[in-house]
Amino acid sequence: MKKITIKATMGMALLLLTACSSLVPTSKEISNNDIPKNETLKEVDFDSLEKGVQWVSDTVQPHYYTSLIVPKVKLERNITYSKQIPEAVLEELSTIVTKQLRSNISSDIKVVDKVGPHVAQINLRISRATANPEDLKLTEVIPIGAVIGAVKMALGTRDQSVRIIIEAQIVDSISNKPLAERVSVIEAAGVLENDKSSLRYEQIKKDVDNFVKEVRTFIQSAAYEAQQRPVKAS
Repeated sequence: MKKITIKATMGMALLLLTACSSLVPTSKEISNNDIPKNETLKEVDFDSLEKGVQWVSDTVQPHYYTSLIVPKVKLERNITYSKQIPEAVLEELSTIVTKQLRSNISSDIKVVDKVGPHVAQINLRISRATANPEDLKLTEVIPIGAVIGAVKMALGTRDQSVRIIIEAQIVDSISNKPLAERVSVIEAAGVLENDKSSLRYEQIKKDVDNFVKEVRTFIQSAAYEAQQRPVKAS
């Protein structure tokens, strides 16, 4: 059997450190292609905990929309969720985000149930949910710590971090034309003790509450960005 040297383990540790998780979604995690082909998502951070990528149509007229429909958050059924993240937890996340968003956003814009003129709709979906080994800490780069961290990972006893990707898209309620889109990450670092643990909603409640605030800020920022653009001559 080939021995694993300290040098090799150090290399493994450094590799893992360079691949640290981020609150910004990766290109692989972004699966929605509904925005126009000639447009791209750009990184827009509301604060250190509210990072994401978004796009706002250059033709949207924010003053045109006076009401908003907030359907229930959807789960993308054709992807494989981590077995450590029960679908029941994602369903609870969906229900709570929907309820909180409808309540919180009503102070900014009228929330309605039916499509019509001057009505926009915000569609949210959970497109990805994974559990991954927690990143090696800097202290584990020292030889002994690196060995311990590598062994824990090999045995499956290392803490697991949960990463959930949620896409939010604002559309015209009648034409379904995209007006703005944001892709965000809910990440709960080290909430699972090992690769056999199952996620409980209570472990991500705080992160979900922050996400609801982020979606509200996204709606406000999309309107603000549209208002700042020069009016195009007709």
